[in-house]
Amino acid sequence: MIKFIDKYSQKIFKFLFVVLCVSFILACFSIRLPVLYSIFIWISIIAFAVNFFVLAVKTIVKIKYSFYNIKHCGIECFEKIDALKSFWNNDKSNNYKRQISYINYCYSKDGPVGKLIDEGNLADLYVRKDFLNNNINFSSELIGWAFSSFSTITFSLFSKDFFNIDEYYILLLIYIFPPFLCFFYFICLRYGEKKELKSYKKFVNEYEIKLLDKVIESIYNKCEMKCEDENLLFTQQYVLKYLINLHGKFFKVINKKKEIEVDIDCVENLNLFVDDYSSFKIKEYDFNYSKKADERINLKKIYILYKKDNDKKFANEEFKKLFDIIIKYNIIKL
Repeated sequence: MIKFIDKYSQKIFKFLFVVLCVSFILACFSIRLPVLYSIFIWISIIAFAVNFFVLAVKTIVKIKYSFYNIKHCGIECFEKIDALKSFWNNDKSNNYKRQISYINYCYSKDGPVGKLIDEGNLADLYVRKDFLNNNINFSSELIGWAFSSFSTITFSLFSKDFFNIDEYYILLLIYIFPPFLCFFYFICLRYGEKKELKSYKKFVNEYEIKLLDKVIESIYNKCEMKCEDENLLFTQQYVLKYLINLHGKFFKVINKKKEIEVDIDCVENLNLFVDDYSSFKIKEYDFNYSKKADERINLKKIYILYKKDNDKKFANEEFKKLFDIIIKYNIIKL
């Protein structure tokens, strides 16, 4: 049930919001009819209560995922690196040497991360970098949040209203002393020990980030584009934007959303670049309507690549998939 609520929470929110608004409006119009008025008011109350319950479940699930994401990267080759960061004695340098050695192996050509590098998988590398940055900043941010909260509580206790209590001085002391103690505890927490949260893991993470940055930079340097690629790139982007806009029209495509999502995934994963354009030719098609899917994409035509010796044969299977989707949604004039 929790998974169902988490998956469909947005749709549930939208539906209940509509029910809430409609029932409230109908209750206003039926104020002179006590029975109907009571029914619509109760519908509004139930809709609000269910909405609040869904929000509570969604919040709990988010908190659960947040705690999971603090400890887990979610990518197998990186999970093994993190597994080595749990040990008994944080003061032994051999533990850190083993971690660094394994990280160096992972980022080598034959290591598990090397496969991601060969594939140019930037998405997984970005996930890892984000995970490491969050881990480095987590403890200081946690201390900052706690410090802010306790300092707010502590200083609020010094308000004039609070000191109007002329009696119960012992009670006053009990209220002030613990928050005041916590206030100074969180000031000194960061510097109370030489290690951050009893570990030097932060420096290992910083070292891995340096390796990650080099790897990501090497992939950036391989990302090149020819002038012929531009029109094909923006044709793909235009079709993608058109499908996303269509998916957002709730009432118009309410029964086709899954189908559109499949087509969006298909268009998004197409690789339309070719190494040599000498054996191909680009064919242009006019739009089937005047309104553009995205005004920033100043595309005059839709461009599809064909074989030079046969203008009815697509350059490859990727262009055939793209063209089939374009025809399916009637984007061009034939």
